[in-house]
Amino acid sequence: MMRRRHRIYKLSTSPRIGRLARGVIFYLTVVAAFVFLINACSKSKNSGVRELPDSGDAALESTDGSVTEKDVGELPDAEDLSDAATNCTSEITQITSPILHIPDEATVVSSVPIIKVSPTDLYYLLSCFIKGDDTPYGYLMRVPIRGGESVRMAVVSGGGLGSQELAVTSEAVVFSESRDGIEGAIGRVPLEGGETTTITGTNGVSRALVADNENVYFVDEEATKRVSLDGGKVQTLTSERPYSIGLVGQNLLLASPGTAPGSGTVSSVPIEGGQVTVLAREQRGPLFPVGCGTNIYWVSIGPWTNGQLMQLKPEGEPIVLAEGLNTTRDIVCDGENLFVAYGSIVRIPLDGGDRVTVETESAAEDVELDRHCIYWSNLNGIYSLALSVARGDD
Repeated sequence: MMRRRHRIYKLSTSPRIGRLARGVIFYLTVVAAFVFLINACSKSKNSGVRELPDSGDAALESTDGSVTEKDVGELPDAEDLSDAATNCTSEITQITSPILHIPDEATVVSSVPIIKVSPTDLYYLLSCFIKGDDTPYGYLMRVPIRGGESVRMAVVSGGGLGSQELAVTSEAVVFSESRDGIEGAIGRVPLEGGETTTITGTNGVSRALVADNENVYFVDEEATKRVSLDGGKVQTLTSERPYSIGLVGQNLLLASPGTAPGSGTVSSVPIEGGQVTVLAREQRGPLFPVGCGTNIYWVSIGPWTNGQLMQLKPEGEPIVLAEGLNTTRDIVCDGENLFVAYGSIVRIPLDGGDRVTVETESAAEDVELDRHCIYWSNLNGIYSLALSVARGDD
């Protein structure tokens, strides 16, 4: 299982500090606090954070996000983005900074936030460590895609360390958590905030899940499974335990590493249950399968692959579209291009061609799209850019 990059900061103090040293530290602290206040006042309000109120938050409008063969690869619709320039411009815009939202009792942001978008909001899992506890804690956060205050929606124990632990439906945010480091659970929270509901327990922590508007599909230590978003009986779809999964029409894609180099597979299984169909064999560490149009794409980042972006057309054989993507963390499709996050964000045409760098500075690891914007995250923040710019239309 791939682990997301993490960074740990630790502070220590000595009880034997002389009076002079204490005076110097006090003076430096006052100066630092003064500088911090000046900088904080100059920042826009979208870097703030507030607790979710019990009432008074306007409910978010939702759209039908069901996945069908017809709309595979289409982007989430947005209600009215005529004023989208307020957050989605030709310049890279920082929507929020997760570092500012670490609780007082925490010591570190331990991984790059996982992000998902709805028509009006961006949701992200912020993972951190609590002082005196080696168990990571996750916080489900929400921030308007046009910028604004971040809202802490829920505590997600052990959450945020995998690459596929968050999904957004037309009504809810779905996430994976680990309550004791051994057994896990799948939970959900309404898009507009509210009480956390446990959908089902899991055998071990689920590091891969996706959802449509009826079910959540996940992988735990036993198998690949399905359960209704309302809870109930859990159905095993296959005994395979892939590293990552993806929804394509009425099928679930499974990217499994295999037991030896070059033995990985990309397969599909009907979401209602049925026979597993192997689509590609002899893959080296396949990950992040996505459907775009009638094609399927994934990246192979196992030994000796040099990070290959793969394409599979109907009735065809897998072909290599691009190489040199060994640190790939996510892939998304806008119907014409693939956007690959591997430190930089690059744009690659669906049938291959020139690779164009969209963004180079942020060490991006997670990427999302809607009809107007591309979003990505790193350890320092969550950012947006007009999709027309990312596509090279402007």
